[in-house]
Amino acid sequence: MYGPREALANLSAAGPLLALATLALLIAPAGLWDPGSSGAPGLPRPDVGPNPMELAELASPAGLAAAVAPPPPLDWDPMDFQAVPNSSSPTDLREAGGAYAAMSVDNATASALMFGGQVNLTGLTNQTWVVNQTTANWTLLHPATAPSARTDFALSGTSACGVAVLFGGVVDLSTGASTNDTWLFNFTTRKWTNITGPVGPAPRQGAAIAVDPGDCQAVLFGGADEDYRSGNSTGVVQWNDTWALNLGTHVWRHLVALHPPPSLIDARLLYDNVSGLYLLYGGCSTVCSPNVYSFDPATLVWALLTGGNQGLPEGRGAAVWVYSPLYEVAILVDGYALDDGTVEPLNGTFVYLISENLFEQVPPPEPGPRYGSAAGWLNANGCPGVVLVGGADAPSDPPDMWFLDPAPDIPLACNTWGNDSISTAGGGFNCIAQFSLTISILGLPAERPLDGADVSVDGNCSAALKTTGSNGTATFLLAYNPYDIWANCSGYHENFTEFLPTVPNLTGRITLNLTPLATLVVQSFVQEVNATVDPLGNVTIDGGPYQEYVGTTNATGSLVIPNFQALGSSELLTGSKQNYSTAGLLITIPYSGPVFANLTLLAPGPVDVHVLETGAGTPLPGANVTVATTPNQPSYGFRLTANAEGWANGTLPEGQYTARATLPKYLLVTLPPIFQHPWGKATEVTLNLSASVGYQVDVLVLDSENGHPILNASVTVGVYPPELTSAPGWANRSGITPGGSYAVVATATNFSSNRTSVDLSYFAPIWILTLDLTPVPGASCTGAGGPGCSKTPQNGSHGELPLTLWPSGTPPLSLVYGGGALLIVVPAAALWIGRRRSASPVGAAPAGPLEAPPR
Repeated sequence: MYGPREALANLSAAGPLLALATLALLIAPAGLWDPGSSGAPGLPRPDVGPNPMELAELASPAGLAAAVAPPPPLDWDPMDFQAVPNSSSPTDLREAGGAYAAMSVDNATASALMFGGQVNLTGLTNQTWVVNQTTANWTLLHPATAPSARTDFALSGTSACGVAVLFGGVVDLSTGASTNDTWLFNFTTRKWTNITGPVGPAPRQGAAIAVDPGDCQAVLFGGADEDYRSGNSTGVVQWNDTWALNLGTHVWRHLVALHPPPSLIDARLLYDNVSGLYLLYGGCSTVCSPNVYSFDPATLVWALLTGGNQGLPEGRGAAVWVYSPLYEVAILVDGYALDDGTVEPLNGTFVYLISENLFEQVPPPEPGPRYGSAAGWLNANGCPGVVLVGGADAPSDPPDMWFLDPAPDIPLACNTWGNDSISTAGGGFNCIAQFSLTISILGLPAERPLDGADVSVDGNCSAALKTTGSNGTATFLLAYNPYDIWANCSGYHENFTEFLPTVPNLTGRITLNLTPLATLVVQSFVQEVNATVDPLGNVTIDGGPYQEYVGTTNATGSLVIPNFQALGSSELLTGSKQNYSTAGLLITIPYSGPVFANLTLLAPGPVDVHVLETGAGTPLPGANVTVATTPNQPSYGFRLTANAEGWANGTLPEGQYTARATLPKYLLVTLPPIFQHPWGKATEVTLNLSASVGYQVDVLVLDSENGHPILNASVTVGVYPPELTSAPGWANRSGITPGGSYAVVATATNFSSNRTSVDLSYFAPIWILTLDLTPVPGASCTGAGGPGCSKTPQNGSHGELPLTLWPSGTPPLSLVYGGGALLIVVPAAALWIGRRRSASPVGAAPAGPLEAPPR
């Protein structure tokens, strides 16, 4: 429920804006700030100041006139919220009497208006209901124009003026935004009229309003704006300003009142016909007030009436505060208190004796704890009292209704509103049982007798509830008075009829048919990664606005709930199971019959991590792979060792993950990657590792004619600087990274060059090569080797031919030759996420290390 729960909880966190607003409100009574007069630039401010000659004449309890008559003992009678047949649907009744709906009574037309509010399932409503005070039947109107759906608005009216006035309220539950439009409801034409003008109070919720029937002037006080916006200022603002509206001219005036109460939300205001004062009760800021303030419209002075009084009811907001002109008292009912910012519904009924400035409590029984109820004083049906409908934390669909009147009921008309004259001690009815009525309860569609159905007979001479037997009947002995007959049975909708026994017949029989509730059939499925859909069992089903537990599907994914009691015309169902996605479905609940809901959850998907060597692209078996969720997420993941093809394969729920791989003597070339893994999909991650110590290439350079080693030949491996051969003809290059294909080129003076390539990788970390260089024809012998040079090996040794080892395959396409130079393209390290592999890659068996030649 939006209202005090949100607005009051935000007051303590409103910060500098609230402090600024509070300061502005404190100086407003002196006429220094008028938040409501800024509606249209250039318009004169219609403020009305107090008469200086009357400022000293403050209202006080001693100045109030004596009560018309002391109130008799009062009691509460439960009633039925009964709509006129065919005027409303079950959906309409679910939206009636919600939290902060409000009521205004017109005794001239013997009717009461109830408008708007918030309903748990449907949210805000703008239903307009009118009740006839004689029949107690409620009718849902469908006016061509009406205020928008809202809650926590101000509403008041009077018979003398023939209209009710409505102002403001919350119109957006998501933001808490309020409005400041003004509407009139005409009790005779039953039409709404928008009278919003350029000047008026700022948008707000929880304002207090009352109407003086003598001059048809409404006075409004306080309220709060949860979504206050002015220039660069935003936040929560509470008001303590006072405004007056002329119901004839439709003009708002800002009253510069003296000594106003503090800023309050959900205070309540009424007009006392005897004293001519407006009386304000309660309201909340960070705490709720227990006090009563008076406002004199002649002097524009507010006065505290109950300061220091003993025995005050607990401070509260959104209470019922209704004026009784018959007894000149105020009736206070329920409301909410604040416990560390938490809204706590209150219970209790009190009579405020205005002339004595004293509260007296009405003993129970009484309506249950609630706040924001619609209520009004009825006086036209011959049975005066307070009618109360619904409210927050009260029963709904349809709402409960109560009537507070003298006990016992006095006139005969109280048969309509009261329910406590079951015997002749009440209103003088003859309740002697003279008529036997048999009520048969049948269940549709087979019209079979229902055993165990509860049957109640309500009226002035009500009978005790009975339960049907195996034949589906219950018999009552009744007096000759009108009755409302209700029947309900588990698994069925209740039914109602009116019945009036007739004198000629001493016995009678009526039948009530009960329609079964809907049957909910849920089937849960799972969609696999390959898009196949299969039944999924043990899925938890939750439903309703608060997602309460409904049931769990069986092993085949089925859940059947007969007699499904939905909270509204639609129901949000969700299915959940650990390690699967959540599925949701909004279904329409039929009045009767089956309703089917198929919920398809998504399966967890595979995460395939491929560990490769940077540059070479060679799979790295034995690498330790860790996949885990990022912080602030549910903990999922796996730790696996890469297989012979470099793959580590796991299955994970949806989430954001990080992946890393470790292998002795190898390093991850980038930061551990973060990737998003969806439901029901495969995610492929590639991790590139690079050797931390590098690889080795040993080259022996020989004269092709005599096989002698060549001294000081230049050997280049890739882009590394050249190495010169030693006397035995060896050039050694180590620490080569990353893996991949490298060109090996040998050159020497008076010799033609020679070249080849090597593929360095995890499987071939060491290469030992022999490159033969051919002497250039006609070159002179200037050193070891070359034409005409000694064929004796250097150092005087005539060793055996060294091992000659050539690459096992052709050079890769990354080798590019041109202009006598060798260009090498070495693959860069990369992370990529793509589709799942179509086939597993093939890796070569690792070769054993070769012994390196002498350096």
